[in-house]
Amino acid sequence: MEIYAHNISKILEIVPNDTRVMAVVKADAYGHGIEAMAKTAVEAGATYIGVVSLGELKKVRNAGIQAPILLLNYIDKASVMEAIKLDASITVMDEEILIAIEKAASFQAKKAKVHIKIDTGMHRAGCDPDKLLGLAQAILSTRHLELEGLFTHLAEAEDLDVAFTHQQLKVFSDLIDVLRNTGINPPLLHCANSAAIINFPEAHFTMVRPGLITYGLNPFPEGHQ
Repeated sequence: MEIYAHNISKILEIVPNDTRVMAVVKADAYGHGIEAMAKTAVEAGATYIGVVSLGELKKVRNAGIQAPILLLNYIDKASVMEAIKLDASITVMDEEILIAIEKAASFQAKKAKVHIKIDTGMHRAGCDPDKLLGLAQAILSTRHLELEGLFTHLAEAEDLDVAFTHQQLKVFSDLIDVLRNTGINPPLLHCANSAAIINFPEAHFTMVRPGLITYGLNPFPEGHQ
């Protein structure tokens, strides 16, 4: 626990003073125990917790941890009600899920926080860049949703070839500008995983998402310096 807390503290030293740390505790905190690691992360200075499933969210909340939690993966409509009940921020990638989130938040008389995940080049999961503005405007047009964040996944931040990561960062930065030019300013902008925290300071934005390095694990391939 002491080593884990120390690693969180070192990350806080690396990033700018106004950049937050989201401790990613997926896969039972990489086998270390999700409840204990989430609690230690918050005590060490992490202001956000990242999980990938409703089950992980429940474990963290049942451990008495009240820190903000983001469900990093897409969840189905059936899970939305419980996620909002547990005060989780929810990842959205399209307008289809917004109706379910708005309805569940309205039923609970809450304002649900959402983060838009953008596909900046992998062509897998995420909002298409051309549809981002429309999705953001759709969120802002609702009564019970708050656009808290914007994020993407840097798929090759650990590679020696940095071209693709630079390309992703440019797309992400340009899209932030598109929103800002229309008066939309999500406070939490995040894309830096463990490798990007170390290799790409320009990727720190307003929050970083360390996983492997918090557990003392090397995010880089063998032989990478």
